[in-house]
Amino acid sequence: LLRKEFARSVDSLPLETQFASYMFAGPVWQLGDTLTSTSGQKQYQVTHGENVVNWKAKQVHEWTSDIPTVTAQWATAAPEMKTRLSKQISEQQLVWGTDWSHPLKAAMNMQPLPNVIYFMTDGSCNTANQSAIEIAEIAQQKNVRINAISMMQPQAEKPMRYLAAKTGGDFVIIDKDGGCDLQKA
Repeated sequence: LLRKEFARSVDSLPLETQFASYMFAGPVWQLGDTLTSTSGQKQYQVTHGENVVNWKAKQVHEWTSDIPTVTAQWATAAPEMKTRLSKQISEQQLVWGTDWSHPLKAAMNMQPLPNVIYFMTDGSCNTANQSAIEIAEIAQQKNVRINAISMMQPQAEKPMRYLAAKTGGDFVIIDKDGGCDLQKA
């Protein structure tokens, strides 16, 4: 469902829209990066061009990296770009873990800053409340709005709703059939 919704989101971008994307579980990466498990599911190496970031799990919801994630470059929504990304989304390998803070921090380190972040997850984590508070504060300081999209994950509702409300964003729940329920943040 997450792949389907992500591909649908990319496909529905208006032509010429500037966007960037990150994938995450425990580690954070960009579509097209190479992910290599270096020690079971608790360590991954993300290769982006000549850059290598090593990720290690302290637990399923708490990951660290040896260097920051490579900052995504802005791309233009053009038909060929959408086709390429849709293919990469459908082929993306699954990775163990859920840690919200790293992809959101990576997005807020982009230059220029995004006006809006669409944060979509199919998982919750025991660090979600802490991450939502920390990320909302950073987003408020940088004047970045976060729209939070929860994929059938009721445990994620409160922290995602908080993240959206504190940054002026929307909160959406996607049900198992792909139905959208826009809720008051």
